[in-house]
Amino acid sequence: MIRDLGYNVFNMSFQERSRYLGMLCSIGATGRQKRSSIFYEAFFLLVFALPTGVLLGIGVIRLAMAAFRPFIGSFLRISSLVTIDPAVIRISWENLAAVILASTVTVLISAWLPARKIGKIGPVECIRGNIWKKSRQYQMQASFIHMFGAEGMLAKSMLLRRNKKVRSVGSAAAVFMVVLTVTIFGSDAVHRIIRVKMGEEEMSLNTERYDYVLYAGESKFEALKEEIEKDAGVEYTAKWRDGMLAGQVPVEAYGAEYWDALHGVFNLYYHRELSEEEFREEHGFRGGTSMPVNILSVDMDTMRDMAGKIGADADRLLDPEQTSAIVLSTGAVSTSSFMIDGMSPEKYRMFRISRMTDMKEGDMVPVSLYSPDEEKEVEMPVEIAGFAKTNQLQDYVEFKNNNYMWLIVNEAAGSRMADILRAEGADSSMMDEMLLIRMNGKPTDIIDRLQRASEQDDARFGILETEYQSTMANAVSGIVDVMLFSFIVLTSVICLLNLFNSIRGWRLESRQELAVLRSVGMASGQMKKMLLYECTGIFLWALLLAGVFSGMLIACVRFGLVMIFGNLELPTPWLWIAGAALVVGAVLTGLTLYGFGRERQEELYENMRREGV
Repeated sequence: MIRDLGYNVFNMSFQERSRYLGMLCSIGATGRQKRSSIFYEAFFLLVFALPTGVLLGIGVIRLAMAAFRPFIGSFLRISSLVTIDPAVIRISWENLAAVILASTVTVLISAWLPARKIGKIGPVECIRGNIWKKSRQYQMQASFIHMFGAEGMLAKSMLLRRNKKVRSVGSAAAVFMVVLTVTIFGSDAVHRIIRVKMGEEEMSLNTERYDYVLYAGESKFEALKEEIEKDAGVEYTAKWRDGMLAGQVPVEAYGAEYWDALHGVFNLYYHRELSEEEFREEHGFRGGTSMPVNILSVDMDTMRDMAGKIGADADRLLDPEQTSAIVLSTGAVSTSSFMIDGMSPEKYRMFRISRMTDMKEGDMVPVSLYSPDEEKEVEMPVEIAGFAKTNQLQDYVEFKNNNYMWLIVNEAAGSRMADILRAEGADSSMMDEMLLIRMNGKPTDIIDRLQRASEQDDARFGILETEYQSTMANAVSGIVDVMLFSFIVLTSVICLLNLFNSIRGWRLESRQELAVLRSVGMASGQMKKMLLYECTGIFLWALLLAGVFSGMLIACVRFGLVMIFGNLELPTPWLWIAGAALVVGAVLTGLTLYGFGRERQEELYENMRREGV
């Protein structure tokens, strides 16, 4: 792309000076001397452009570093990091030399093609100004004129006559679209990978529904709950229980798809294909009798809403005397979530699971809970009332990369489970209560008071923002956003310059034709209509070209990311891509009409007598 930009610059310089170069050739200038004129021009451009580019690059780096600082402060939870002195930028001589070398090689390659053409063109062709013209006849098609008018016919003929320049403009527009399209897809893919790689907490609350979460033991929970609910700044609360790995289920409760995925993880750690017998021997749970299960207890209102979203029997799920559950059917295992001591995986890979269990609605899940008082597992069968996917529950809770099955039960069932898991006299268990808090925006100091009180040694409770789990991922995403935005801006500037130069060269070749058309009575409105037809033809050709190359690049990027990170969901952001295509089309049309507007201000006869193509 940068080479094409340089080529367009030198090629246009040659075209504008073709008559001058022809006169020099007529008085004895050799091909070598003509080629040298282009290289001298490239040298002087390089001398002034290199320091300017280096200074602009340093400026962009400083701006990017300034934009990074809030995200780094959030990443490290150090707000003062935003106000400390700016970082010092150090550029090594090796990197600077590499930049100078790459720039010099690029400029020389860009100048070599026009210089080579100059050496082969004789003086007569240069002076006559018909270097690129070829004798060709164009037939009029009545049907085409009937559909698009005389302007459409002229636009078609002009595009065919200037096919090299048209291809140059179309290629520049296509490159612009390809860069934007692939960058948009890459940006979306990077964000999804960050969320997957850093979202190992399995469960996070919806930050738009809940602002804070309070964790407390049985002795203090009710008093704190009452104090919070009375505060004028609190809109509503909800009481849940979170039991990560709280229960056990038979190995058979997990489905074949789950075990196949986990088998794949072990294959990556052992760098070979394990047999089923080897897998059972190496994986303790698979060779045993039970597997962990996660339990989430929610309030009655939330359970009613969840049942409605998945189409389950709400009465059965809300019955306080019956232990029924919503089973989260989706899950994922990866080489990050399952680790084997002393071993490293061949590569990172995630295996998404669409069905964690092969059991059906109405089946009983034989859940067992360990009772510290009885020192044994207590059976508590749970009836499956329905299955849910992650996206069906995202209004309340988001399950990310859950390695084990989740059972969602009502508040009464959660309380019975917590009683089994709690030792006599203990204030907490594996299923402690948590209070979800939604603020209404009114001034209040309840959160500050609770946070200060939680720092005391005997507090036995804690209060956190619901966003605390995603702070690090958001910070990393923000840093990536700044880098991608800087990349898009820089590449877009280069693409715009390339497109502008291509359009300028195209319009430069068409000045004589437009002047002749104007001299025979063609109105400005008709010329503008003809140009719009030309822009449409170029845009459609560029769109086809960009679609082919963007599709291939996106397919390669997606294949590579899937090979590295597993079967990630990497959809194509069609809406953003369509927006990028519209932007390129608008820029193409705008620059063309802008050039036409400037041409209209010049003298008619000046354009007609131009000898440079």
